[in-house]
Amino acid sequence: MYEESKGNKDDNKSKLSNTSKSSTSQIKVSNKFENQSSLEYKNVKSNLFTQEMELQQTLLSHLSKRIGRSWRDTVRYLNIPEYQIDAIQNKHPFDLKEQSYEALKLYITQHSDNNWKINLIHALEKARRKDLKELSEKLILESNS
Repeated sequence: MYEESKGNKDDNKSKLSNTSKSSTSQIKVSNKFENQSSLEYKNVKSNLFTQEMELQQTLLSHLSKRIGRSWRDTVRYLNIPEYQIDAIQNKHPFDLKEQSYEALKLYITQHSDNNWKINLIHALEKARRKDLKELSEKLILESNS
């Protein structure tokens, strides 16, 4: 009887050993998938950030070429303080394109949340630049597809 229970103990040890090996391999496989999905998430996040930066650059470029003197009204509607508008004008006194580019870039860097697109479109509409509002909407929609 003693030998029989000793045999049962050996069987139990071998079952336990197999179970722990199985659990270890499951953990390794699980960790592999977690690492892979974490890497995929980082790649997607990086791609979205890159797309967002490209959209910002495209919008800044197109708007600064076309906005002219309306840039002051537009950035006022975006709540850029008057002293910052004056500083931009003084920095680039005879270059409307550079003034508008810098002012819009300032807005985007200060408001990096996702609402910057909507706020920009509303500001262009309030500044009576429907043409630029429609251009911005088109560029934003194209970037999302």
